[in-house]
Amino acid sequence: MNATPPPRPLISWEGFTLRLDLAQLHARANRELPARVPALRRVGLEGLPDGDLQLEVAFAWKGLPGTVAVRLREARLLYGFFGCQVVAVSGPLGVRLPGSAVASILKRAIPGKIQYDSADGVFLLDLREWLPAGLEVAVRRVRCDSESLELQLGPGSLVPPAPVLEARHSHG
Repeated sequence: MNATPPPRPLISWEGFTLRLDLAQLHARANRELPARVPALRRVGLEGLPDGDLQLEVAFAWKGLPGTVAVRLREARLLYGFFGCQVVAVSGPLGVRLPGSAVASILKRAIPGKIQYDSADGVFLLDLREWLPAGLEVAVRRVRCDSESLELQLGPGSLVPPAPVLEARHSHG
């Protein structure tokens, strides 16, 4: 039996740490995201002393301004899915909100891309549409301080999809 060997990666790597400048990340997110999501006013991310991340989103819904803060733990990226545990959600005036309320809003905003397990408080966001085909990367740990967002990556690779060959027709 003649088996075709699996395609070899174009690029591969061992684990490494990727640092993103937090000020530039905030500036870019706050310039580009509100242009794509009209209700969005501002996005902020900060690292907490215990290693959790705090995502703060300012918005205007039906003309009323509000802010939601989401405390995230165990952020990971694997097989094209971003996942994290939502530890706490506080809405306008600091009122605690259930994670299911945030899941419901996100499911309406980006249909078919969000899964939420209420028992564990775990969100999954399907990023495969936005990531290059054939990319395998694992984020093992995320840390954020006042200056940078640090992603500790595991081994990974990029195996581009095989080119589609066009059928050749003879013209006679």
